[in-house]
Amino acid sequence: MASSITWASILAVGVLVGILVFLFGGVMLIVLGVVMKREPGRGEEAEARCGSCGYIVLGLERMECPECGNDLREVGIERPKARRRGGMIVMGSIVVTLALLMFVGAGVYMFVGNTQKGPTVIRPIKRTLKTSNTWTYTKNAMGNTTSTRTNVTTGMQNIDQQVKDMQKRADDAIAESQRRLDEIRERTRSHMGRGMSGFESRGMMGGVMHAELLDEGEEVEGEILDKGEE
Repeated sequence: MASSITWASILAVGVLVGILVFLFGGVMLIVLGVVMKREPGRGEEAEARCGSCGYIVLGLERMECPECGNDLREVGIERPKARRRGGMIVMGSIVVTLALLMFVGAGVYMFVGNTQKGPTVIRPIKRTLKTSNTWTYTKNAMGNTTSTRTNVTTGMQNIDQQVKDMQKRADDAIAESQRRLDEIRERTRSHMGRGMSGFESRGMMGGVMHAELLDEGEEVEGEILDKGEE
């Protein structure tokens, strides 16, 4: 695909440059044909002639035309003048015309082509730009966006799972603390109903202190959960 596009581009540029060179050469031929005039030769065309009848009047002893008898000082003597190079002008005109025709033909071929499928030369270039540049950039952008979205989603899922784990551990700790507190209270009531020894009294006090510590632990765990949710 790339090689065909390269050759098509080289061909289009070569044709355009050739037409421009051809056109420039034709214009130069016309200019040279106008500027570079042709000097008269040494033949009969270069001889001086009578201004009245055109008879050659070179080598006369008197200023009188032998043909018509007019005074050459009155009718004048015509001398050939430098003339434009008609051949160069005609050739330049032909070259310019051909260059313009080639330019029009090349334009029709390259920029009109098949109207349904687009220009013949531009079509592969458009196809390459669409399949290589545009599609590559779109594909890269889509890939980057998908990767970023996946990373963000994975991170959020990990955070949610960590928060759920912390909340579960906190709920388990609170349930265990509540169970122990209820057990201590039940034991305290049963001992208070039948009287307590010194050892049991100290044990009850320790149980109460332990219950207070558990309550404080619940408050600390509640703060941890609040921070985890934030």
